[in-house]
Amino acid sequence: MTVRQIIIIVFTISILTSCRRGYKIENGKVYYEYWNEGSGQGKQLIKQADAKTFQELNFDCDCDFEFGKDKNHLFINGEIIKNIDPKTFQFIGNYIFRDKDSAYFLDFMTILIIAS
Repeated sequence: MTVRQIIIIVFTISILTSCRRGYKIENGKVYYEYWNEGSGQGKQLIKQADAKTFQELNFDCDCDFEFGKDKNHLFINGEIIKNIDPKTFQFIGNYIFRDKDSAYFLDFMTILIIAS
């Protein structure tokens, strides 16, 4: 293997692993890791999140959101979303989600209640 190939492999691995987005639990606290083109990699403590019950949510949708929930809250991209039940929150299709009370359209961090 040449030096050039090694440099390309190392560079590729560092690019793929440095732009991580998502939730991370460390020392009993929940953090949201994000990438910002201006400031680079960032990590934000989510003070309201309960680390013991926190879990990431993965939906089969093409939306670019990072979902998480704990026993009391729903989180989207590290931000707490009020008035949505995390226990019954689910993906329906075409950027539409629902909980036990309402249906929601999510588009670029805009949450519209479409049925209640």
